This record gives sequence, structure tokens and C-alpha cells, in this order.
Amino acid sequence: MLPYVIFQLGSAVARASGFPSGLIAVPLVVVVLAALATVILKWLVPQPWANFDTSEFRTGRRVVPMSELDWAKVEYLPARSNRTNGMLLRFGSPRLRAVFSLRSARGQTIDEDLARHLAEVIERSSIEVPKSSYDPTGKFARYNFPGSVGKADAITLLLNPEEIDRMFLVLLR
Repeated sequence: MLPYVIFQLGSAVARASGFPSGLIAVPLVVVVLAALATVILKWLVPQPWANFDTSEFRTGRRVVPMSELDWAKVEYLPARSNRTNGMLLRFGSPRLRAVFSLRSARGQTIDEDLARHLAEVIERSSIEVPKSSYDPTGKFARYNFPGSVGKADAITLLLNPEEIDRMFLVLLR
């Protein structure tokens, strides 16, 4: 359906502009639609932002103090075929959630500058591993709350991307 709509739009642009064929207009319409979609997505979902002067963190349109960030989770994404395993770091508060890719399926790790900034955000947060009323010491928290990490583990994962697999296996034990 979408290729048909794009071809019809390209043909209409070709007729209106005097292009000799739709072969030039169709790629032009695709580029314009892709640019328009990118602008709309950037407007709807702005990039996360941290203000270290006021200790505020924003994702989307919600802004919270960094001290309200109280949970963090690591998700391990199993690889398909020859690719490496991906890993996501999720953290947030009851009012806000943020997701960052520590490693993609192609093996690309998080940028060093971004990792340092996120480590600073997590350092200023109140992230800790959740505790259950049945386990007040937190000895079995890794079983009760799988994937949850504390502040120190989250910072270690961010700043040492080459040790993601080893660190994740330690968290699972």
C-alpha cells in the first residue's frame, strides 16, 4: 500500500512540476516524506536532557529532579545469528522513564561522552536495588527483581562497555 501511495504522489508531483517522468519525482517524494517524518518524530520525542546546574533530567516533556530517579534495570537482548548480544539500560522514577542502548546487536557500544554524562546523572540519583518485605536484607533481590541494578553497578556498566558480558553474568549469579 505504501509503495503505491508514494508512486502516486511522485507521479502527481511529476505532472505538476513538468518533470519528464515519475522516476525522478518518486525518489524526491521519498526523501521529502522521510525528512518530514524525522522532523515530526523529533518534535514528538525530544532527546533526553540533563541540566547539571539545577540537577534536573528530562525525557520527552517531563522534567524531574535527578534525586527522584530511583530504579535502574538492565535488559539483555539475545543475539540472532552472527550478531552480538545487545544490552539496554533503563532507569527512571514513577513519573519518567529513560532507555539507553549500552550495546547494539551490531556490537556498537555507547559513546564515551554520553556514558560519562549518564554516569553523572546516575551518581546524582537515588537509584538502589528494590527490596521486598519478605527479604529485608536484599540477599535475594536479584531473584525477586531480575535485571535490577544499583547505582554502582549501573555506573560500572556505563563506564566499562568492554566488560558488559562479564558484568552481566556477575549480576545474574
